[in-house]
Amino acid sequence: MEQTKLSILHVTPYFAPAFAYGGSPAAATTLAIAQAALGHTVRVLTSDALDAHSRVEIERDEIQGVQVRYLPNRSNRLAWKHKLFAPRDFSVAAEQMVDAADIVHIHEFRSFTSYWAATAARAANKPYVLSAHGSLARLGISGRLRTILDKTYGRRLIRHCQGFCALSSLETDLFKKYGAGSDRIVQLPNAVDLPDIDSIDKGDLRCDLGIDGDQPLILFIGRLNQVKGVDLLLQAGARLLQQNQSAWKMAVIGPDDGRKSSLIALCSKLGLNERVAFLGYFEKQRIWTALRDADLLVLPSRYDAFPICAIEALGLGCPVVVSSAVGIHHEIAKSGNCGVFRSGDIDGLAQEIVSVIAQREDRAQRAQRARDWIVERYSSAAVAQRSIELYRKFL
Repeated sequence: MEQTKLSILHVTPYFAPAFAYGGSPAAATTLAIAQAALGHTVRVLTSDALDAHSRVEIERDEIQGVQVRYLPNRSNRLAWKHKLFAPRDFSVAAEQMVDAADIVHIHEFRSFTSYWAATAARAANKPYVLSAHGSLARLGISGRLRTILDKTYGRRLIRHCQGFCALSSLETDLFKKYGAGSDRIVQLPNAVDLPDIDSIDKGDLRCDLGIDGDQPLILFIGRLNQVKGVDLLLQAGARLLQQNQSAWKMAVIGPDDGRKSSLIALCSKLGLNERVAFLGYFEKQRIWTALRDADLLVLPSRYDAFPICAIEALGLGCPVVVSSAVGIHHEIAKSGNCGVFRSGDIDGLAQEIVSVIAQREDRAQRAQRARDWIVERYSSAAVAQRSIELYRKFL
C-alpha cells in the first residue's frame, strides 16, 4: 500500500542560487528537489542571501517543483561576513508556512532563521528535525556571541527537536554534547547530484593554466578562511619543492572569506607564485570541469563535517586527499580513491600528495570503483528516500 505523500517545509538561511555560501545551501537545495521528485509537496523559507555583494532579487520562485520564498536580510554584509541572518518578517512567514506542513526540516544551528522556525513549529505542535551542516562546531561566530545564542536559543531548539540529522559520526558526537539523545540522532549524509562523466569537458582548466602534457594539477575547492586550511596546503607545496617534487601546479578555487590576501602573501613568501593560481568562485559546471582536469583534490581542513566537493570529485574520477578533521574521512577512505593525513601534519600531507600522484597507472579502475561506491551511498534519490523514512519516524 502506497504511503501518503508528505508536506515538507525546509527552513534555511540560504538556498539556491546562493551557492557562494558553500556546501550547506547546495545540500539543502539538492535534498528539497529530490524530495519533490518523489512526489512530496516541498516548500522552502529562506533569506535573500546570494553572495558577498548581491541579494536574490525576487521574493518567490519555483525551482524544479520546489516552492521557495526569499525574505530580505536586514544586512547582507552581516550575512556574508559573520553568518548573521535576520530576514525581515521571517517569524510571521514561518508561522504561516509551518501551518501547512507535516514536518519542518531546519538547516543550520546558530541562525535566527532556525530559532524562529523552531518556535513556530512548537506553537503549531508540528515536529521538526535539525541538520546542523557542521555548524555545531565552535567556529565562525565570536565566542561571546556564540555563548549568548546557545544559552538563549540553542538549548531550547535542541531540547524540543524530534530528530537530528548527523552528517557523520563526528557530528553525532557533537549533537550528544549539546544534549541530543542517541535515540533521536540519525545519520543522513548530504545528497549529491553527479553528472554523466562523458558530458563534462576536459582540458579547459589545464589550458587556462598553461599546463602541458602530464604535469600534475593539484586542486583545492572551498571558501578561503582559516578553517579550510589552505595555508597548510601551501606549506605542503613548499615541502614538495624541498624534496625536488617540482613538476606540479596548484589551483585554489573558492570565494574569499577573509584570508585571501594573507594566503597570497604566504604563497609569495614560500616561493610558490609561479605554481599556485587563485581563481576565485566557480559555478558548479566549472567545478565539475576542473575536477575532471585535476590529478587530485586536497582538502586540508581544520574542521569540515561533510565537504560535498569531495564526494563530487570521487564521483567524477578525481582522487581525493583529506585531513582527519573531515567528518567523513573514515567513510570516503573506503572508496579506494582517497588518502587521509593527520590534521595539521604538513609533512604527512605532502607524502599523501606524492603517493596519490604516483598512482596514476590504475587510475581509471580506481575511479570507476569509487564512483559506483559514491552513487550507492550519496545519490540524491537514495538520500531523499532515507530522509522521508526519517520524517515518518517522528510524525
